Amino acid sequence: MKHNFTFSLLCMALLGPAALAKKTHSQRTEALSPQEQLKSFKLPEGYVIELVASEQDGLINPIDMAFDDAGRLWTQTARMYPLDPGNDIGWGQLLKLMADPEAQKKDPELHKEFLRIKDLYQGRAAGEDKILIISNLYGGELKTRVFADGLAIPQSILPYKSGAYVAQGSEMFYLEDTDGDGAADKREPILTGFGYTDSHTMSHTLVRGPGNWIHFSQGALNMGEVTALKSGAKARFDYSKIGRFSMDGEKIEVIGSGLNNIWGFWMRADGEWWGTEANDFGMSIVPMEPGTGYKGIGNQRIRPYQPWMPILHKFRVGGTGISGLAFSDDQGAGFPAEWKDVALLANPITSTVNAVRIVRNADGSVKAQHLPDFLSCEDDWFRPVNIEFGPDGCLYIADWYNKIVSHNEVPRTHPERDKSHGRIWRVRYTGAKPRKIPDLTKANVVELVRSLGSPFAWEKRAATQQITDRGLKDAIVPAGKVAADESAHPHTRIHALWALEGLGHYDATLMQQLLGAKNSDIRREAVRSLVKLAPDLKTFNAAMAVSINDANPMVRAAVLRAIDERGEADGHTLDVLVTASRPELSGDHMGGREDQLLGGPYERKFERYLARMAMEQFASQLSTYLGGELSARQPASNLLWASQALPEKERNASFGKIWKHKDPAKAMDEATFIILAKSLDNPDAEKIARPLLAHAVNGPAYVRFAIKNQSQVQSPQLAQLLSPILASMLGNPEEKIIALDAIARFKAPVASDKLVALLNDSDAKVITATLKAMQANPMENLAAIEALARNTTVDLGTRLSASHSLLQIDGKKGHAQLDALLGSLAEDEKKRLIQEFSGSKAGADLMLARFNSNVIPLSAFDLSSAQRIH
Repeated sequence: MKHNFTFSLLCMALLGPAALAKKTHSQRTEALSPQEQLKSFKLPEGYVIELVASEQDGLINPIDMAFDDAGRLWTQTARMYPLDPGNDIGWGQLLKLMADPEAQKKDPELHKEFLRIKDLYQGRAAGEDKILIISNLYGGELKTRVFADGLAIPQSILPYKSGAYVAQGSEMFYLEDTDGDGAADKREPILTGFGYTDSHTMSHTLVRGPGNWIHFSQGALNMGEVTALKSGAKARFDYSKIGRFSMDGEKIEVIGSGLNNIWGFWMRADGEWWGTEANDFGMSIVPMEPGTGYKGIGNQRIRPYQPWMPILHKFRVGGTGISGLAFSDDQGAGFPAEWKDVALLANPITSTVNAVRIVRNADGSVKAQHLPDFLSCEDDWFRPVNIEFGPDGCLYIADWYNKIVSHNEVPRTHPERDKSHGRIWRVRYTGAKPRKIPDLTKANVVELVRSLGSPFAWEKRAATQQITDRGLKDAIVPAGKVAADESAHPHTRIHALWALEGLGHYDATLMQQLLGAKNSDIRREAVRSLVKLAPDLKTFNAAMAVSINDANPMVRAAVLRAIDERGEADGHTLDVLVTASRPELSGDHMGGREDQLLGGPYERKFERYLARMAMEQFASQLSTYLGGELSARQPASNLLWASQALPEKERNASFGKIWKHKDPAKAMDEATFIILAKSLDNPDAEKIARPLLAHAVNGPAYVRFAIKNQSQVQSPQLAQLLSPILASMLGNPEEKIIALDAIARFKAPVASDKLVALLNDSDAKVITATLKAMQANPMENLAAIEALARNTTVDLGTRLSASHSLLQIDGKKGHAQLDALLGSLAEDEKKRLIQEFSGSKAGADLMLARFNSNVIPLSAFDLSSAQRIH
């Protein structure tokens, strides 16, 4: 413990106070009144900000906002935030404890805390928080009513019929007002089992989508197996995920992975899904269509072959807590047209609302432009944690209003965490025309269909939901006319389609028209709706077969998700999926060129992933298809990818049956190489692989594929088959470093004399790489490494590398060599030694041992080596 503490102090001293400072808590100790705070905002010309509600209305620490179909605003309090079970335990340990209830019991006090908090979330114990409904927002005296109390940090609310779905800690449930008195009197559990080790990354942001799904997000520092209580269906939600559950409570699915904390998540009026990365690593605002995967804490994929979305832009908007997300999707109303396609991002760390113009292009690429902040506030207690456009076209802002916003930088029990303030603000464009907000819960069919054509996104959405939720069959004919009207705005036609989908109505003529619409969003939503609307598999397949060749990648992706969700397939369905298994293109960027039809590199990988994931549930049908006439028309590369969805035994045997290119000069792409490398247990595949992998021209490319995909392809068979080309590459100055890297990684059996010869190379990088490669066959190369380590005529860097390698092969000899070096090196040379040895666990342990025995002084360590050892 002593050396850990000492090294921690060293790291902090070398970092300096400026690097540790974060703008996550104010230095001011007193809150401003809402009237005083109002003077501190800065907005573009033509906009004003108005106070909607505050602590004077019972609003304390608001997190979420949601407008119901009557135009009322739902929000909540979060007095109990943060509510974590282990205040003095590191996140890594907490995550392990969350995933292992038995381990929790080993610490009785900690286990008691886990149970106490779970009782609060499940409603067995009363909490201090409430759900509030605010009415008369648009004129008259503001009214705030408590819909539910006794809660514990209800992080997200989704109004529905006579109640609301609620995300709270480990639970999702539905609160209902059954007697019409305006307060919840019934709680129906829906989902249980979400992790709750970290209050600020628990499940939240409930968003209703078409198809009777409710979508939501979870942040990175929670883990749990979630159960749908009605059906028993289960899904793991570990680290950051996007999920969805059916409104009847039967289904639960993971549909997106990655990033770190997604606090902004929304479906636009055109049906596109977008989200925010809280920490803004070139991902301030990103597409979130189902199936998407991003790098983040845990780096978990939905499937091992799921591609990562590439970095979308180089700029940073600033801060480490980007929260709410809002788009102005009103048409010619509310905010002016200049805000079309501008993502507004609530940023509680910098007390601003940032602005990024972002567009998903027809080829799949994304264009992003960082704009000046839309809003800023000189009062650094202003903490915008959520934003949403309301029924009146104004931007509403949930202001946590707090001296402290960081969850982790100060103790969770810090006395300056504010538990008595909270505000909601409204930003209004002064040029917008005032209007009366309709209560669509009382509207009739004619009025609701008319509202589908409203310029206001809220009104379209509310009308769609009312038609669906009330089962208004009388809306079918007029809504169908709206959907078919080519002069109507695409958003209007899409919402009319959603209403028809909600009613379960299929019109073959209308669907044909929508599938062929000029607007790609309409085509995409038509494809998606056929999951439930297509009356039979033949009709479904016919639409999918045409749309899989759509020029827009969002439409093609919708085809693959639709097949997966429908869960029904025959040979023609599989033919669509195999058609989508097109060969990969080099690179990882989004969007294609004119000579790359049907997507760029990322789109190809994404579609292959969706296709394979769908095929995995149709293994028996796929096996029949691959041996049938339909498959004969498909390219071998497509069929090989499809074969990976088969059970392992069939999959490994398929390469030799499908791959027709026996000529080694016929190059494999990366995906085909991976498939071959993973099939080497099969004698037929190994026979094909031997001449392919040894090919003088193509072999080096395969070595690079192997290095890039080491975790997937590593095996003794592959190492053996790569050995001839690796030995050949050692003689090429431009290839030798890569070959040595591969030998080290795969422990490829290359003759020792070829490696020993490279120890005389004039390039120190070659010598270092050679020493690593020699560790692949350590005992055979031990004598040569030991001799080099003791050779005082070579440069110091070479001796240090050799000594480090010696330590990793033979600890006893390595210890002796290190002590010999320490006795002969100057102080600055010892720093170089520490840098070298701190690169491995064995070396770092030895450095600590010599430090603790006072052989190496603390002054010999710099920041990088201290951090690695610590």
